[in-house]
Amino acid sequence: MNDVNKVPIKIVKNIYWSQWLVASIACLLLIDNGLTTGWVSPYLARMTSSTSDMKIKLTDVEASWVVSIFNIGRIIGTIITVPMQDIIGRKKSLLISSVPLFFTWIFFTIANSVSWIYAARLCGGISSGILWSVLAVLLGEIADPEIRGAVIFLNVNACSVGTLIGNIMGPYVSLEVFSYVCLIPIILFVGLFILLPDSPYYYMERKDVENAEKSLKWYRRREDVKKELCMIQNYVEESVASNTFLSKVQEMWQPGNRKSAMILLSVNLFMNMAGVNTLNLYTEIIMKRSGISMTPSTVVIVIGVVIVLAGMMSSIFVDRFGRKSLLIASSLGVAVTHALLGLHFLLLSIGYDSNDLTWLPIITMILLNVFLYFGLYPIPSALVSEMFTSNVKTLASFGTAFSSSIFAFIISKTFQPFLDVVEEHYVYWTYGAIVFLGVPYTYFCIPETKGKNFLQIQELLREKT
Repeated sequence: MNDVNKVPIKIVKNIYWSQWLVASIACLLLIDNGLTTGWVSPYLARMTSSTSDMKIKLTDVEASWVVSIFNIGRIIGTIITVPMQDIIGRKKSLLISSVPLFFTWIFFTIANSVSWIYAARLCGGISSGILWSVLAVLLGEIADPEIRGAVIFLNVNACSVGTLIGNIMGPYVSLEVFSYVCLIPIILFVGLFILLPDSPYYYMERKDVENAEKSLKWYRRREDVKKELCMIQNYVEESVASNTFLSKVQEMWQPGNRKSAMILLSVNLFMNMAGVNTLNLYTEIIMKRSGISMTPSTVVIVIGVVIVLAGMMSSIFVDRFGRKSLLIASSLGVAVTHALLGLHFLLLSIGYDSNDLTWLPIITMILLNVFLYFGLYPIPSALVSEMFTSNVKTLASFGTAFSSSIFAFIISKTFQPFLDVVEEHYVYWTYGAIVFLGVPYTYFCIPETKGKNFLQIQELLREKT
């Protein structure tokens, strides 16, 4: 094993443009992934409306499957990613994720029945499962610790941009035209991303030191990368005793990795209970039920703009204030806004005039999304790239994405039945109460990873285990 401390230290100015370039190109894929979410709210409202101009009509049961089948695809995508990421690397895995996304929009263009809608949503979910399992790992490995959080948050926010575009386009264009437009970002992504090098960590895991050095030089934009190359080699060699699946599972049960897995599992539960895969997909329907006077589609667009702005703020703050501070503020804010949303529906149920309460659901949904996208939504992507040893990182990203997919499927599929069983205010209060548990959990259980390299994070986890 190389000794990092024996390499002379040269003070050099960090150059980040190549890392931001890769993140910007990846944003094209994230925008398209966001479009698979953004089309749901406007088109679902149109397809379930009795006065709709859509050629495909959906029942409430079919609509719930359109929402939830996406998460079945995510589960499939995460399973595929486990061997694929280790065999062909992060870069090629991301390129492959564009294939089912391409077919998503092709199926929408030819859709003449709900079966095609199901197939399209399933493909979109498969792409999303691959994408979210790989992207945070790749970005975490190519980015300097000083900007790692911001780079990852930028891409998470790009997904929100795609969702906003979908919300804006959805009420005004046909599904066929919408789908043709959505093919453009995929084509641009593949054409540009194929030219970039893979992660230096991936090459080092393959014991390809030469390409690891070339990759590191490209991403750091300097010739002298010996110290960091030695650090990467130490980090990889420290954890890669065997690359068999069984050895990785055994390694996941080591105290540091086991603690990291529990943290990611818990944060994913809080994120999904906050409504990231439920409330936003049902936003128009929720707004109609709340009795507001504004057009629900207008509210959805306003919320989309707010989400993008909140994502931009979190990208700026994450490497200044750290992951813990943002996560605590986000969890507390989401819990309070769920309580307020429940209060609105309670007031409606006891006879208050909805015209007097128009402002409450609008402000509440806006604030809910501000807090959600300020911390709970993007932070799991940052943590999964930071908190695991090299040889289990792909397995950990699978486990994180898989658990998130399971949570998302269960919560989105049970949302409508839950509303049918109990009054609406109890639904939102239940969600809010669970998310509130994230405040003490974050404070006592989650270590701060801001500004630390992967070796330092592993040392921190071992100290606290």
